[in-house]
Amino acid sequence: MNRREEALDLRREMYTRAVALDLPAETIYLYVVNLSASLVNTERFDEATSFLREQLPKARRALGAEDDTVLQLCWHYASSICEADGATRDDVVESMKLHEDLGRTTLRIYGLAHPPAKNVQGTLKYARAKLAVFDTPI
Repeated sequence: MNRREEALDLRREMYTRAVALDLPAETIYLYVVNLSASLVNTERFDEATSFLREQLPKARRALGAEDDTVLQLCWHYASSICEADGATRDDVVESMKLHEDLGRTTLRIYGLAHPPAKNVQGTLKYARAKLAVFDTPI
């Protein structure tokens, strides 16, 4: 088992324990960020998409739409739907729209030089390139 797989196992366990212990929302959603990052890093995009689709609305209600943790979850979600097995053109378009919204928000909050803003711009470029592949005639 490689280190990323080990991290994923640990993060699953930590998230499960945090929920079982009924820790504060701020803490639980930090575990959600870590778990979703591990899901993306181990290329479990379908699982990440499903997990984040469930977690994002709860996180927005608990923390607010522009909370740093929520923005990270949005970025993981936008990235995962673009990369999911069998991602359709519509999935890539959704990912691109999410990245564009997130890009505007992170630029406004953090400025261009801040790592989250740069990361979002990088994955937005990737989503645009992937959409171009869908739109290129064979």
